[in-house]
Parts: sequence; structure tokens; C-alpha cells
Amino acid sequence: MKSITVKFAHEIIGTLSKPSKMPGLGYGLPASACHVGSKLRAVCGSTCEGCYAMKGNYIYGNVQASQHKRLDSLKVDRFEWIDCMVALIDKQLKPDIKGKRIRGKAYRKFFRWHDSGDLQSVDHLERIVAVCEQTPDVAHWLPTREKAIVLEWVRDGGIVPRNLTIRASAAMIDGKAPSWWPNTSTVHTAKGSRSDECGAYLTNGECGTCRDCWTDTDNISYPKH
Repeated sequence: MKSITVKFAHEIIGTLSKPSKMPGLGYGLPASACHVGSKLRAVCGSTCEGCYAMKGNYIYGNVQASQHKRLDSLKVDRFEWIDCMVALIDKQLKPDIKGKRIRGKAYRKFFRWHDSGDLQSVDHLERIVAVCEQTPDVAHWLPTREKAIVLEWVRDGGIVPRNLTIRASAAMIDGKAPSWWPNTSTVHTAKGSRSDECGAYLTNGECGTCRDCWTDTDNISYPKH
């Protein structure tokens, strides 16, 4: 990989996002660009109805501008995009105080893909996988509803790196976990009702010491908020 400065990477693909309630940094795209999510927003009872990424801090002008710059950057040469993302993660992601052992390896750096938005294409997923492969000391988490993109990538020979957890998100609140992928997430309405429940609501909405979303945990269920 050629030497890339943070300044140059920002010029090409923009800044990284900073999900305040999670460890590490993230990468967000405009939720309006979601393929599956845009359809689900119109479905009553879906997990995308009332999408959190379409309100609150996400609608501020500077946040929207950053999201759209990241989206536009997917038109940049694939290898330059990968180099820039790797540079930003390597140079800006700080070690977490508490590490986590995932698939036999200890990690102290955690990155979330798509705190807003979702996969745009197979090419987009291939770029993300390449970034994960070039940042082996970082645990990556990629939630997605884009079944067709992921399965096409797998059919074409795609292999999930050891440091990446792709988590398929359920379509309906209180619905079943997706059956097409081993690691999943769901949304439920009654707090404290499930053994696979995300407990962030008990710690001021923060991950605290939990890193289950980045691990091989079969399903994580988030209380509806």
C-alpha cells in the first residue's frame, strides 16, 4: 500500500463517523441510499420504519454532507479507496481499554461499518473486505439487510475474513432472525424479555464492556427505541 496521509484520505473519501455510544470509529452513508431499507421504511412494523438514521443528529447538514461524500467516493478507483480507508483506520482508530477475544485472536480496536446506510453493491462489499484484510488487528462489524449483494459475493467465491463479522439484520420488529446467514440481529419491543438481548439500554445506551456485535454470537436482539 502506498503512503497515504489523513488529509489526502479525507479529500478522497471524507472523514470517518464517530458513533458516540460505541468503541472506536465507524463509517456511515446516507440512509436514503439504502436499497432494501428504503423499501422497508414504507412498511408498517418493519425495523426501518421510523429509521433512526433519518432523524436526530443524522439530519444535520454537516453530517449529511459527510455521508454523501463517502457515498460519492465509491466512484473513486477501487485501490485508491481501499488505501485511503486503511490509512484512516490505521492512523485514527485508537485501542480500546478492554480487549475481546474473537475467533481465537485478541482485539483492542473495533470498527463499525454503516452506523447509517448499507451496502451499495458487490464491489462495495469487496472493497470493505479488502480493507478488513489489510487491517488484521482491527475487529470489524458489518450489519446489513442487503441479502442479494452478500449472497452474490459468496457465490462469486467471497470469503469472510477472520476479523470481520457480517450480521444480517431482520426486516420486521418482533420478527424472526434471517435464515440466510449465520450471524444475525433482530429488534424486539419488550425490554428484558430475551436472553440474546443487547443490554446497552442498561448502560446509558452505550456498549460499555460488551463487544458481542463483533463476535460470532448467533443473534443480537436490540430493544426497539
